[in-house]
Parts: sequence; structure tokens; C-alpha cells
Amino acid sequence: MKSIVSDTMRYRILLLLFTLGGFHSYSQVNYEREFRIRKGQFPEACYKTVEPYLNEVKKLRFYQEVDSSMVRYRIKFKKDRLYYQVAFDEKEQLENIEVLITNVDIPEPSWLEMNKHLEKTFIKFKVRKIQQRYARKSFATTDETFRNAYQNLIIPEVRYALFIRASEEEGKGDYQSLYNHLGEFLDLKKSLPPNYDHVLY
Repeated sequence: MKSIVSDTMRYRILLLLFTLGGFHSYSQVNYEREFRIRKGQFPEACYKTVEPYLNEVKKLRFYQEVDSSMVRYRIKFKKDRLYYQVAFDEKEQLENIEVLITNVDIPEPSWLEMNKHLEKTFIKFKVRKIQQRYARKSFATTDETFRNAYQNLIIPEVRYALFIRASEEEGKGDYQSLYNHLGEFLDLKKSLPPNYDHVLY
């Protein structure tokens, strides 16, 4: 009798842990959407931060990003044949600088680790875009952050964001998956389809 009760209790505990683990994984998924805005709608403090680093840039654009918890702002531009995004948080502080890259720009062992994670997470997936990120908090100054990003350095502080179209049991969806320089998984966000009624061309 004691053995049956013990087995039942173990089963209930395992079931509870599994359920809580599922809720934890789900809590990592956030929705986000991006809108193009005019320069006049872009926060002045953000622009003053990035303005000294905009020499010889092309295709300068301004964006507002909304997710399930906050609002962010971005400046996008092209410099020296590379495409950049400069992101600011809800407090109008520099958050990170992102460089558009391809998988061949990522060290092969890291790229393999990322693919292993995606294969475990989704039934089927396609990587549509990759960003190499330099977080402001990872460096001593704003100047150092821009310098590392503009030199496109592969250093331990780098993070990789993969934008994915994936198939799941409930259908297809767009996701952003974040990894460290070793290809270890950090975070997952679900993206909403773009709202073209609010995009300014």
C-alpha cells in the first residue's frame, strides 16, 4: 500500500513540475510589431545620442517597435555596405546596435548549436534574417559600442538574433530567437504580421 501511495505522489509531483515548466517556456514568448515613423516623431534624446555616429550613412529611417511589455525606438541605415539598426529602450536609452549578417558570418560551431535548438523547438523552420547585436550594457561607453559594431567584431559580448518562419502543430508563425556567441539559446519572441495601414513609405 505504501508503495502505491509513494508512486502516486511521485507521479503528481512530476506532473506538477512538467506543467509549471510548460508555463515558464510559454512566458518567454512575447509579441512585437514595428512601425515606420517620421523623424519628427522620433524622440529627440535618442537622435542626439546617435547623431555623432551618422557620418556617411545612407537610407536613414526611423521606427517605433511595440511588444507585449514596452515601446522601443529604432534608427536604421546603411554604412560601408552593411545595414545597421540602433535600438533604444522605453526610457530612450541606447539598448543595442544590430548589424544585418548571413549565417556564413557566424562561427560554424555556434551556427550548428543554433540549428540544433531550432530543430528541437519547431517541426520545420526557415531562417529569414540574422542580426549580430552589440548591447550597450556590455561595453564601457557608447563610443566603444559603436566602434565595435562598425568594425563588425566577433567578440564574446555579441548576440545573434535569428528571425524565423516556423511550422508548429497549430500552424505557421514568425519568431525571433536569441543566442549568445557560442550559439546557446537565450530568448524567444513571437512576431505579429506587419500592419501595413500604419507603415509610412
